[in-house]
Amino acid sequence: MQTTWPLVTIGIPTYNQQKYLAEAIETALAQNYPNLEIVVADDCSSDNTEKLVAEYLPDKRLKYFRNEKNIGRVLNYRKLFYEYAAGEWYVNLDGDDYYIDDDFITAGIEKINSFQAKGYEIMFYHSGLKTIIKDHIIAYQPNIAEEVVLMSGKTYFENFFSLNASSHLTIICNRLKALTIDYYSKNALFTDVHSFVRLALHGHIVLDKKITAVWRFHGENASHLLEEKFKEEVESKEDISNYAIPFVGEKRAAIWFQKAKTQLINNLVYKNLRFDKVNASDWARYFKHFHFSFFFAKHFLKYIILSVKKLLSG
Repeated sequence: MQTTWPLVTIGIPTYNQQKYLAEAIETALAQNYPNLEIVVADDCSSDNTEKLVAEYLPDKRLKYFRNEKNIGRVLNYRKLFYEYAAGEWYVNLDGDDYYIDDDFITAGIEKINSFQAKGYEIMFYHSGLKTIIKDHIIAYQPNIAEEVVLMSGKTYFENFFSLNASSHLTIICNRLKALTIDYYSKNALFTDVHSFVRLALHGHIVLDKKITAVWRFHGENASHLLEEKFKEEVESKEDISNYAIPFVGEKRAAIWFQKAKTQLINNLVYKNLRFDKVNASDWARYFKHFHFSFFFAKHFLKYIILSVKKLLSG
């Protein structure tokens, strides 16, 4: 049987990421997939992004668009997805991340084709990744029993917080279906989660433990803004929950929403501990969101230890 290679778009939204962008572009161009376009959407950067990208434009797979004015991260995502991309399938590679597996797209589409040939409608393929936090490299892989698993979108939704499968840059999504559900419509920090969790509910997904990419965690990531955007993120999760009601029912959707709020709170309490430091604002945040749980008890001890260390170090 002849293999079908649908057009895949790797979208690279970027803003003032000159020091990282070359690696993102080069690892996208290194993909061995035979029917690929790579689209850089520059949100009116003030650095040398345009000049840097020009060096790669002789490769006809690469396209470059520059916004006349800065429209913000989420609107840039959406403009790229709806106006610039042409692929049936879509991958989002932020300009500060990169791939480490040249076979990522090919292997993903092969698995998608295999399951679709059996009658399943696939919403996305999701592989593992590594995260760089300071000098530490942490592997994040879907929490599944086998190397590759086909899963219904409903099961994915209900087990979302234990599956460890919510990586934007390692998702190959069904763009044609995503276009119909208002993808990248929520102006939230985790607009990607708001998009692909809703998308999953419309069919099946493929989870793969294979590590294919690297996500850089640094001071310029939008995820650092969670504290000031907390209310918007809660509203975003509530919107996902409401969207899921026709698929899973009110009770399961409500349970999901409560877990989502707990995760957001835990992320706020945990975030600075990754850098082994704690200050007065961390304590204030801790007591603002405090609730009785093993997580808060464990982190109370960590906060005490770090505070003592800070006191002794002068």
